[in-house]
Amino acid sequence: MPSAHPSLQVSRWCIVAAFMVALWLPIIQRPAQYPACFYDRGGGSLQAVPFEESERRFLDLFPRQGLFAVHDRLRLALFGLLPRTVIKGSGGWLFYRSEAAHDGDTMDDLLGRSQPSAGTVARWLAVMERRKAWCAGQGLAYAVMVAPNKQTLHGDLLPIYFRRQPHQPPTRLDQVSALLPSSGRFLFIDLRDPLAAARRREQVYFRTDTHWNDVGALVADSAAVTRLKLLFTALAALKRDDFREQEEERSGDIAALAHASARFRERAVRLVPSHDFPARGPDGQLLLAAGVVPSTPLPISRYDADVVACDNPTAPAPTALVFHDSFGLGLMPYLAQHFRHTVFVRKRFDPAVVAAEKPQLIIDVVAERYLERLFADAELPPVP
Repeated sequence: MPSAHPSLQVSRWCIVAAFMVALWLPIIQRPAQYPACFYDRGGGSLQAVPFEESERRFLDLFPRQGLFAVHDRLRLALFGLLPRTVIKGSGGWLFYRSEAAHDGDTMDDLLGRSQPSAGTVARWLAVMERRKAWCAGQGLAYAVMVAPNKQTLHGDLLPIYFRRQPHQPPTRLDQVSALLPSSGRFLFIDLRDPLAAARRREQVYFRTDTHWNDVGALVADSAAVTRLKLLFTALAALKRDDFREQEEERSGDIAALAHASARFRERAVRLVPSHDFPARGPDGQLLLAAGVVPSTPLPISRYDADVVACDNPTAPAPTALVFHDSFGLGLMPYLAQHFRHTVFVRKRFDPAVVAAEKPQLIIDVVAERYLERLFADAELPPVP
């Protein structure tokens, strides 16, 4: 086989050399700071720091994200290629392929490739039964809300080879919803049907983001209230007529993941209140104020988590404690309107937080891709 032309060989070596310089230049520029990533001086001697802390210090001092961003932007500009974590659908829609980032199940679950074993399902049910019994023993109502993956509702916009087919096995949410029927003071709130019904009329998730938009969050809140009325009969859903639509240009977390926020933009519909709603955040500001696009209050740190406490003295229902992930942020301004005191805690179910807050209702909000986190087996103390 003939050897490569000398000029081609030179260009290849230049690329390799440029990459190595870019990789090592931060360390060469700041050699004196390098040992501080791994050792602390104390008592006249060097003390090794834990691996997690040393890794954090190293990445803070010598960030690699800039190189990743350049790589992704060049691939997109030259070849039209996105990172493995991002799937481009039709009409400018972006989807998160979370398996490529070891960040839960989206595509594998949609296509029936993420089937939990019988033993895993049995363990999940055992955890939930213990938790339900523990809540019931203290007179607490407990509700679970699963926020569907974007693919679940907008799967028809995926490339055809990623679309779910009728013959494929059930998803994890299909299995869990069948095995966890609502009973007594426990409610399993499956949001797929109400969101799918709304999606036939309008967009319920952002095009460039993993999360529901304002419309989707309001639909989810209304669906939750419909089910929670079984426990708190005075609850009433917020009316869509109390909001007007306003367009906002934005770019979401999936576009940011691809380092392409400038390229993938969308005109998103925001719901702006036409009048003041009474619930207030921890700073005393209205969560839904007339003419103002809703936003999430700044949290405080408590229980090793982000915490937001909201109050509405005129609400028909008593106190609620909401454990949530990022989907709870968009839900917060709406859900807080229904309870006199609502505490949002960004972590999974924690009995210590329940004991400290003493709510009448616990709501667990979890993204479908993190469904297994719902069944984390937190140790439950004896019922007083």
